[in-house]
Amino acid sequence: MLPFGHRQLSLIVAPVAKEKSRGLQSFQLLDTNAAVRHGKAGLADWLRKAEKVWKAHRKSSLDLLESLNIQNKLTRQHPTGVVKLVYNSAGTHICACVIDARDMQDTFVYGLPSHGFVAENVTYWLETPDPDEAHYLCSVLNAPMVDAAIKPYQTKGAFGARHGKGERHIHRRPFEVLPIPRYNSADKRHRKLARLSSDCHAKMERFLADADERWRTAPIGRLRTELRKEHLQVELDQIDALVAEILKVAPPNL
Repeated sequence: MLPFGHRQLSLIVAPVAKEKSRGLQSFQLLDTNAAVRHGKAGLADWLRKAEKVWKAHRKSSLDLLESLNIQNKLTRQHPTGVVKLVYNSAGTHICACVIDARDMQDTFVYGLPSHGFVAENVTYWLETPDPDEAHYLCSVLNAPMVDAAIKPYQTKGAFGARHGKGERHIHRRPFEVLPIPRYNSADKRHRKLARLSSDCHAKMERFLADADERWRTAPIGRLRTELRKEHLQVELDQIDALVAEILKVAPPNL
C-alpha cells in the first residue's frame, strides 16, 4: 500500500462462495462438506490437508476456518459493488488509499481475472457506495498533520525508541485522537479533499505505470517517504491546510 495508491495486488484463492445480500455480493465460508456440495472436490481435498497441518501447528483452539474468518472479518466484506478506503493498522506512518471495487470484471492480477477485492487482516477498511466519501477520508488520513498528531499515542518498539522514535501500531488512533467528521457533501472543503485524493490517485497510477525496477521493488517504508516528498508534496500541503481547518487544529511544525 502507498499513499493514494498501491503496487501489485496479491492474488488469493479463498474457501468461500459468493452470495447476494441486500443487492451486494458477500461471502459464505465453505468447510469441507460445503465445498463438496458446491462440486469443489479439489477445494475439499485441500481443506482436509490444510486442517490437518493447522491442527498440528496451531497455537490456539480455533480451527482453520475460524482463524481465517476471525470476528467475521472476511465474510463481512463485500468483494464487489463498493468503494473501499484502506489504511495500515501497523507501521510508523499512516498510509491510506482507495480501491474501487464497484466493478472488478476487468481487473487482472498477474494476468489472471479477479472476482473481487478483500482487505487483508493487517489493514482497516471502510466500504461505501460513494467514492467521494472514501476519497475524503483518504485525504484526511494521509494528511501529515494527522500522522504527527497520533505519534504520542503510538506504542514504540525497541528500534529507535530510546531516541524518541520507533512508533508502531496505528489501529484506530486517528479516530480516537482527532475529531474527524463524517463526509458531508454540502461542505465544499470535504468535496475539495475528495477531489485532491482522486487527483493524487490518478497521479500515482501514472507514476507507477512508468516506474523503473527500483520503484517497484524498493522497501515500502522508504518508497512511501520518497513519494510524499518528491511527488505529492504540493497536494499534501493543500490537504494539510484543509484538514487543519476542518478539525480546528493548528498544523504542527513538521
